Amino acid sequence: IWTLCGGRGNVSNGAGAVISAAGSDTVGVQIGSSTGTVTNYGTIISSGGIAISFGGNGQNLLALGGGYRLIGTAAGAGTDTLELIGTAGNALSADYNALGLTSFENVLFGTGGYNTLLVSSTGTIGIMISGFNAPSEVLDLTGIGANGGIINRDTAADRITVSGSLGSLTLQFDSIFGPI
Repeated sequence: IWTLCGGRGNVSNGAGAVISAAGSDTVGVQIGSSTGTVTNYGTIISSGGIAISFGGNGQNLLALGGGYRLIGTAAGAGTDTLELIGTAGNALSADYNALGLTSFENVLFGTGGYNTLLVSSTGTIGIMISGFNAPSEVLDLTGIGANGGIINRDTAADRITVSGSLGSLTLQFDSIFGPI
């Protein structure tokens, strides 16, 4: 287990590396009352359900790269961002619903492109999507079913609603302009 308290904490877990909670420790990585960044290309394992826990009121960042694996959820506090950091040689696919994010406000598509965010829910997801601007990036809205299409494009509020055979999903962006 990695536990960081006070100040700013950073944890980087490389490809093939494993951080595992064992015994009475149930959280794989815990950032206490600080602002923190966890960058994960490897595996972080929880024995109690929460793989990564951010504390405090700071701005926290969970950056996931191609090949990452979380066994457990990610719990935020303060202002929390999930950053997708796939690249041409190490593409990333992350399942928003399977991540079990709590108290995360933002999803940032990183500058490397080659990121796919799978969303299996309908309704509205309570996050702001930013950095979604490369042709190699994908929002895979599996929850809405087949034949999806934009039914509402609110440029004043930067929201788009997409509807398909199984329902609709409203997405909040930091900025939408041009054709979508």
